[in-house]
Formats: sequence, C-alpha cells, structure tokens
Amino acid sequence: MKESFEVLYAEAAQGPRMMSIGLHPRMVGRPGRIRALKRFFDYAGQYSDVWFTTREAIALDWLARQGSADA
Repeated sequence: MKESFEVLYAEAAQGPRMMSIGLHPRMVGRPGRIRALKRFFDYAGQYSDVWFTTREAIALDWLARQGSADA
C-alpha cells in the first residue's frame, strides 16, 4: 500500500488521484494485518493534503464539481 500511495501521490502533481483499499474481514482481522493497516494510515495521514473518506463522499464531491463545471 505504501508503494502505491507514493506513486499516486507523486502523480497527483498532474491532477487528482484516488487510492482504494479493499478489506476482506477475514483477512484484515488478523493481528499482524490490522497492525500493518494502522501503520499505513499513520504514514499516509502525515500528508496534510490527503483525504480519507467514504465512497459516498467522493461521489458527492464529484457531483458538486461537475455541477459547478456546467454553470
């Protein structure tokens, strides 16, 4: 995840990028994996211009931006 994040963050200089992390409950619920996920969020959270959000919030933001483009 960290490698993907770093590539996408660098590419974001040219425009918005999105990283989606899919989590299967039976896999992420293992102690070592949940710790790794926490470390990733701690790492990515150090960047002030990174947005952690839900799919719904992304869709609403996109719709709002499209609406303003039509005006």
